[in-house]
Amino acid sequence: MSPKSEQVERELLAIGFRAYPRGLLNGFVFACLTIWFVWPRMPHQLLGGWFAGFATIAMCRLAIARAFAATAPGAIDTRLWKRRAAFSYGATGFAWGLLACCAIHFAPGVHIFVLWVGFLIALFGVLQAQSTGALPIIFRSYFLSATIPLVVVSIIEPGQFYWLRLAAEASIITICLLAGRSGNANAAASVAMRFENMELLQRLTEQKEELARANSAKTRFLAAASHDLRQPMQAMVLLVESLQERVHEPVTTRIVDNIRSSVVGMSALLNEILDISKFDAGTVKPQRSSFQVSDVLDRVRSSFTESAQRQGLVLRIRPCAAVVETDPILLNRIVANFVDNALRYTARGGGVLVGCRRRANGMLIEVWDNGMGIDAAQLGEIFREFYQVENPQRDRGQGLGLGLAIVERTARLLDHPITCDHRITRSVRFDFRFSFAYDPADGEAARKRYLGHRRVDDRGHPAAR
Repeated sequence: MSPKSEQVERELLAIGFRAYPRGLLNGFVFACLTIWFVWPRMPHQLLGGWFAGFATIAMCRLAIARAFAATAPGAIDTRLWKRRAAFSYGATGFAWGLLACCAIHFAPGVHIFVLWVGFLIALFGVLQAQSTGALPIIFRSYFLSATIPLVVVSIIEPGQFYWLRLAAEASIITICLLAGRSGNANAAASVAMRFENMELLQRLTEQKEELARANSAKTRFLAAASHDLRQPMQAMVLLVESLQERVHEPVTTRIVDNIRSSVVGMSALLNEILDISKFDAGTVKPQRSSFQVSDVLDRVRSSFTESAQRQGLVLRIRPCAAVVETDPILLNRIVANFVDNALRYTARGGGVLVGCRRRANGMLIEVWDNGMGIDAAQLGEIFREFYQVENPQRDRGQGLGLGLAIVERTARLLDHPITCDHRITRSVRFDFRFSFAYDPADGEAARKRYLGHRRVDDRGHPAAR
């Protein structure tokens, strides 16, 4: 027997033994009902003895079921427990068959007694074919032990409708054997399929874990080697720029310009991939401090004003004197990426607005643009890596599709929720919420409350300790 077949048989045994306490109750109910039914026409001492024997067999089957449940799975001898189950089920079948024989002998004119007991034999046989009786040896042991005595006595005992009785019994036995065989096959196939599904799920889980480990190793490698990977690219950019200054021939100049464009694009792609890898590897740790949000806004203004003017756009940044508590470098990256994205997707003549709004539980930094807008169906995709709105040709002039992915990871790291207000009619607003220390507009009382738990200088920056 193959290990898989033995596993299926062991599980079928376990299913039947687990279900036996419920089957025991059903058996006692039908036994009591049968005794009450035949009591007026059959010897009472015989019925009492039969019921005592039936109860003894039931208790023995219960003891066998409990012993099986107490046995460790690795110590189960399938052949031994199959024989025990077949013997106990056969004894039960013989008890019902014996009762049917008694009904034929002691109440020969009451055919309903034999039909009732025969119905119970067939019913219990079909039901057991879906559990422990799904094992052919157990099903045959029960059914043959119940029917062989009945058929023998039916042949020996004369009576009215003799041949009709034998034909009915032969038909019922044939039908039950066919139904049992079908039930045996279906139950075994169901258990086998369940084990196959579990094995498949285990293999898929192992493959998923292996892929996760490989991806994690790749991410950790990129995060650890980011400096070594960036340095040659930066050197290459500097060398190409130096070469660009030394070349004056028009044809050669165009070639060098194309080389520089490719190298700069490749360097930008590498930098953004390495940035995302560092976030995924968990190597980026926020360094929170208190600072004026205007410091970040001023850096953004100085970084993007000239670029906006070259594109024919207007970059407006509203001043804000509030003191915030977060990582200034990561906050600057979030705002800078939002502004860079807004400038890239805003047509000439448009504008980008950056401002702050105070809220009851924090502060919002908002970045508005009046570019092409974002379709509502794309809102779930814009923070995904390499996804770009209206850039199916992957034009590198429109970026690489990693800016908002970096923003999403940075904001998640800092616990700054991001929302997007989209309007297809040429308007998009990104904002993200974070806590702030105090706003000078609240007056001296707010500043003193803040000074009570933070040491800051007159400008609101952390004081030297």
